Amino acid sequence: MGEVSTFEELYSAAKAEMQSRNPGLVDFREGSVNDAVAGAGALLAEEVIRVVLDRFSELFFATAEGAALDALLLDRLNETRHPATAAIGTVQWTRDVAGAYTIPLGTTFTRTVGGETLTFLSTSAVEMGVADTVVNVPVEASALGRASNVPSGVIAITDTAAEDPGATAAHAQPMAGGAPQETDDQVRERVKNLYTSQRRGTVPALKTGATSVPGVSFATVVEDFDNGVVYIYVGDVDAMGNDALAALVDAEIVNWRSAGQRVVVLGAAPEVVPLVLEIIVKAGTDQAQASADIKDSVVAYGASLGPGGASYASQVERACHDASDSVVSARQSTPPTQSTAAVLAQNAVRFDGASITINFTAET
Repeated sequence: MGEVSTFEELYSAAKAEMQSRNPGLVDFREGSVNDAVAGAGALLAEEVIRVVLDRFSELFFATAEGAALDALLLDRLNETRHPATAAIGTVQWTRDVAGAYTIPLGTTFTRTVGGETLTFLSTSAVEMGVADTVVNVPVEASALGRASNVPSGVIAITDTAAEDPGATAAHAQPMAGGAPQETDDQVRERVKNLYTSQRRGTVPALKTGATSVPGVSFATVVEDFDNGVVYIYVGDVDAMGNDALAALVDAEIVNWRSAGQRVVVLGAAPEVVPLVLEIIVKAGTDQAQASADIKDSVVAYGASLGPGGASYASQVERACHDASDSVVSARQSTPPTQSTAAVLAQNAVRFDGASITINFTAET
């Protein structure tokens, strides 16, 4: 009998038990009374085993799912699943007329990117003084999720100030921090880091503390031994950061750093690296489809890299093979090095389809 009994095994066990008690019970034809009794017992036993296994799996982070994982997270670590978050940032409001006035809380701004219009609301009232020409207005997207992470640019003032209807606005930094609700796999990965970072003040602890802030997906810790400073570069799911997101991490990191430890938190930025790939494919391969699949796979690999991390040619080539069974050979010719790091420590290497060139050769 296997470790977890099947219905057939349970039925056989029920039949054997019945016959051990009464050897005269020999009629187990389908639909007979004996068959019904043994079948019902086996069915009930199978259901009990299923429930017990389900409940048992809910006792471990590796196997608990959904609400059960949430309950375990709260009970064992007093933690909760990160909710979906909206992007945050700062808008620079430039006046058009003289005079002091107030930019009210909830002032609406809109930005259209890729055909989608996103709304941002100011999160506090801001005073425009008589001597001010530009003031910073903190804003948050009205919608949750990754779509609210937009690059820097001009933003429209929807709710214009009555005292200054001609004012203009822009944001020099991207809106960052928008993310979907944390998945079960992401919760499990964070739990592993929580256990290994109980000793505060260490590099793993600082990284865990930074990523404990909802909306922060990447954090890289860099130690400047000469000046006694620790830099933490943080980014959202798109590896984008800004001063507003860094400020949230800065407020949290005091719970993770050592007393007296100087920590500076800065926003990360994606850095797109052009690639040239030499690909040999099987004869008859649809190269257009293979190209799309390979680019998607390579882009996905790049999305896993944090600020300061390097991309490895071997991993890019593996992503090419993973993309399609038609790929016989893959080689990264540009960049020609085996590892490629971002130019700046706070940047994260990224790839996009437009910057990937694929030279195909069909196998003969």
